[in-house]
Amino acid sequence: IVGNGSGVLFALNQNSGTAVWSFSNPTGVPFEQVEMLQSFGNSEKVIATTTTGQVYALDPENGNELWNYDTGGISVAKPLHIFNAEDGIESVIAIQQDGTMFRIATDDGTVLWSRQLPQPTAVFGSPSILDDDTTNQTRFFVPSANRRVYYVTIATGDVDWFIDTQGSMRSSISSRILDTDVAIAMDDEGNVYQMDMVSFGAIAWTYSVEQGAGFLNSPVLAGNRNFEVDGIPRDLRRVYVKSGTTLYGINMDGELGSQFLFNTNNSGEDGGFIAPVMGSPMVLDVDTSDGTIKELHFPAHIDNLF
Repeated sequence: IVGNGSGVLFALNQNSGTAVWSFSNPTGVPFEQVEMLQSFGNSEKVIATTTTGQVYALDPENGNELWNYDTGGISVAKPLHIFNAEDGIESVIAIQQDGTMFRIATDDGTVLWSRQLPQPTAVFGSPSILDDDTTNQTRFFVPSANRRVYYVTIATGDVDWFIDTQGSMRSSISSRILDTDVAIAMDDEGNVYQMDMVSFGAIAWTYSVEQGAGFLNSPVLAGNRNFEVDGIPRDLRRVYVKSGTTLYGINMDGELGSQFLFNTNNSGEDGGFIAPVMGSPMVLDVDTSDGTIKELHFPAHIDNLF
């Protein structure tokens, strides 16, 4: 499903690329984010948000509008689809740029609560959860430009705790490294943080890139937690982040494990990119024997082996 600058969504056939249906936003405002929701008991839906804060739920079969809600403010964050383990309600979390949060029931569009994050704040990154299991969640993260990461209770919208960062947060929180829960935050001054999910509100470690450049995309988390080298257990998980023209592989103790330079072939690892990369990397292949990444896919290039 894709949208255009005139506020029209198109559902395209994956094989032919032809339009199956289209939906026009009555206000003509472009859609900022589109999310295809899996079913947690209700029927599947397409959730689309506009730059001016409208939230639409559409039938994925024909594009018919099921419900809509106007949050009344600018929004650039992707909505979070979630099932709360405490109250058993399937919902969408939508957040305005000014930090106003809404929990909307996906079955009929009822607003369950709205809350305002402490001011002043601005939210550009999308809310996220601690792991991949969206059916058993009680909390979610919100990165903010007022140099804080918030951990919010789904049932009430109350802030459980927060951590202060050295720079503004413009990228989403990434979590989950294979067999364990790890939450990674990045700010726009080039700092990477691992949040301690046992001692909530604490930072396990901070890594700062040499150039001090900021991050505008999200990290990749990958690796093998339990791997032995000469009979000695080693934690080979890494956090991969890109700043400027450099990809950093940070070990789980906060120390630099690898560094890859874009636009050059002068790197500690084989390979090189010939064009700047603006999007977030996506892991395509991980060697399960030693946890190393074998192949990454970037929006500007593919088939680069590490």
